Amino acid sequence: MLGKQGKLEEAGSLYREVIEGQTATFGANREDTLTTKVNYATLLEQQGKLEEADSLHREVIEGQTDAFGANHSDTLNTKMKYAALLKHQGKLKEADSIYQEEIEGLTEALGANHKHTLETKGNYAGVLEDQGKLEDAERLYLEVIKGLTEALGAHCKNTLLMKFNLGNLLANAGDTARAWPLYEAAAAGLAATVGKGSVHVASAR
Repeated sequence: MLGKQGKLEEAGSLYREVIEGQTATFGANREDTLTTKVNYATLLEQQGKLEEADSLHREVIEGQTDAFGANHSDTLNTKMKYAALLKHQGKLKEADSIYQEEIEGLTEALGANHKHTLETKGNYAGVLEDQGKLEDAERLYLEVIKGLTEALGAHCKNTLLMKFNLGNLLANAGDTARAWPLYEAAAAGLAATVGKGSVHVASAR
């Protein structure tokens, strides 16, 4: 609540107090303690304290792996947040490694064509693109689009957003002939599903 009210320092103090109490009462690797640490790491990100958030995410992942296993949903969810943080920090090689771990874990736990696995692959494609690995990123975007189309349908928002992202990649690479059909398909589909005011619709027009 304090975080939502903008009282971030007060919220941070309260999180530290709760974590200390939970650790003393239940232990550092108890589910409740680890969940509070994840929430505190999110607050640290909002405060721009990225190195502290980075360290806390790593601590939580280690604790969740020890307590629940590498492929437990809590562990994988924290890895997803940590990978996004690493990307935000520009630590692309580290983000790349975490995304590969997460995709492997999601594939084992949920299957290669599960929505969460495919969406994570789409996020990983963005990291590959940022590293200049355009052929790898394009190949992965195509794989994700195919999987999402089969799992959720061609007009699902997630499928359309991946088409938009692939269109962006191709346009930035100078391949406008292949980019525009993807933009047009994404714009038409998103206008129907989320409205014409969508930033992606506006960008694609």
